[in-house]
Amino acid sequence: QTRPLQYGTALVLIALVLGIDLFAIILRSRVRRKKRW
Repeated sequence: QTRPLQYGTALVLIALVLGIDLFAIILRSRVRRKKRW
């Protein structure tokens, strides 16, 4: 028996991780363009 709640939470966690990764990549590229730390 598969529990949809587990799949839902897993998908949400994966989405959060991917979103944070993309945000970090965009932030890095923008910071590199503006200033070199």
